[in-house]
Formats: sequence, C-alpha cells, structure tokens
Amino acid sequence: TAELEHLIQAQQQMIRSQQGTIESLTGWRSNRLMRGFRCKLIEARVLAGEPISLRDRRLLDAGRDQGVAAGQVVITRRLLHDLDVALPPKLVVLGRNYVVGRITECAGFSATLQLVTDRGFEMPAALWRSVGSGQRRTLYVKLPDGRRQQVVVAHDGRTPGRHTVGDPVAVRAQGNGREIVLGDVPAEHDVQPGDILTASESTELIPFGLKIGEVTRTEPAKKDAHFVNVYVRPFADIRTLSEVYIVLPVSD
Repeated sequence: TAELEHLIQAQQQMIRSQQGTIESLTGWRSNRLMRGFRCKLIEARVLAGEPISLRDRRLLDAGRDQGVAAGQVVITRRLLHDLDVALPPKLVVLGRNYVVGRITECAGFSATLQLVTDRGFEMPAALWRSVGSGQRRTLYVKLPDGRRQQVVVAHDGRTPGRHTVGDPVAVRAQGNGREIVLGDVPAEHDVQPGDILTASESTELIPFGLKIGEVTRTEPAKKDAHFVNVYVRPFADIRTLSEVYIVLPVSD
C-alpha cells in the first residue's frame, strides 16, 4: 500500500542519514578483506520473519527498485563502497560483520532474506583450521610434486589469540534449520571446535575470507568413517538481526 511504501522510504532515509556515523564507528575503511573489493551498499531493515520452525527467512525493506536481485548474499558489516561507479546487474547482501544469508525474492520495496541456517541455504565456503596458545595440530600439506606430507604446526606465541594454520579446506555449507552443516569433510583434516568458516574463493560476490561462523562440534559420517559432518554456529546473532546491507560489486 501507499502508506507502507511511505513508511519504508522514511526508514531508508533514516538509515542513510546514520551511515556516516556508523562507518566511522565500525572502522570499515580499515577492513583488510574489503581493500580492492569495490562495491555499493544498499541498506535494508528486517521487517518480519516467518516462524523459525518453518523457514529461516526474513522480509527486508530493500527490493527491486534499489537493484536487489535474487541470489545475492547477506553479511553483517557495513562495507566500503563507491556511489559514482557503474553498477553490475546483480547484488550481494551484507549485514554488520559476518555472512548471514542471501536474497531469494524481490518486490518493488522489499526482499526476502534466506538465512544461513535455513534448510534450503547452500553455498561454497572455506574452513580454516586454527591453534590456540600452547596448542599443536597435525596437518597434511600438498607438496609441489602432488604428494602429501604430514606436518605438526604450533601456535607461535606472539599473540594470545588463535592463529590459522595450513590451507583452507573447501567445503559446502548448508543450513539444517538450527545451524550450519558441512557434510562429508575428510576426517584427515582433523577439524576441531574453534575452527572458522568463511566465504569461499569461488564466491565472487563477496570477499574471500569473510567470516560466517565457528565450528562447535564434529560427528563421524554414518556412511563412511573416513569423513565427518561438521557443525557451525553463525557468528551473527540471527535472532536479533534488525539491519542488513546488500552488497553490489562494481567493475573497475
């Protein structure tokens, strides 16, 4: 209705007026993942959600009139963008620090956001293994001749936080209604709680390495003991999600 459209436009204007302050507070200009990744952000506010037991989806107040298209990805941080460049036809959706889902449907002033925990959600991702202070891990590394070698890596002790080790493991992230599941990951990768799931290098619509969630547990695959199923908790608080940003990559 005209009244609803007027309300949505007013909300969008309010978000735009706050953008400068939020950008200065969140430090998005220093985000190393965004350096060289040219994009425009389309602000959106979460208006409503279907029952969690049915689908993990949310209605957004940004739609086709702003260039939003189905298939675009949602994350949770405001990103660097350039309003003066020509824009490609497809967009990715962002939130505030982490990937939270993708756009599945668009109307004139609204779009449906499919969360990473939705049973229908699926995307390529990268799993980064890590070590904490005083910890060691055994990894397999690929040699130039194609052979694999077992190596032991340890925390370097320079900082107290966890350090990533080895190359990322290519995985397929899927929602199960409550969390994210990585199915049939080779057990030899020794995935452990605390390992980090990020956007894949093959996902062109968002920067490689943008965080999605953290591994909470693994379980042996029922069909083959050489594989495990990995369970990931999203970094974003899906339950309190209120504002997201749709990312529109721009060409050079």
